[in-house]
Amino acid sequence: MTRKEKMFYAIMFLGTIFVALLMIESTAQAKAKVENRKNSVDKRMYEFDSKRGWRLKDGLYRQRHYDFHATYTVEDDKRSTVNVSNKDCVKINVYGDSFPF
Repeated sequence: MTRKEKMFYAIMFLGTIFVALLMIESTAQAKAKVENRKNSVDKRMYEFDSKRGWRLKDGLYRQRHYDFHATYTVEDDKRSTVNVSNKDCVKINVYGDSFPF
């Protein structure tokens, strides 16, 4: 194999890796953009306090995520999750080696 052929194969190899990484990155960015559109946080939950910075404001708030939906209540700067009962929802508990869900 001549020096020219070795250079050609080396350049093709590196070019192929570069294109593959570029495709993986663009796919990951497109997926993240779609998932971020599905996510929403009620921004009214936070208010600016000049002494403490951002703090939680009392009230009832919802958060939607592609993976979960949650409802929160905030009282005295403490946030707790509201248990919203859905009668059509089947709940399955999964117990693993050192973690329950």
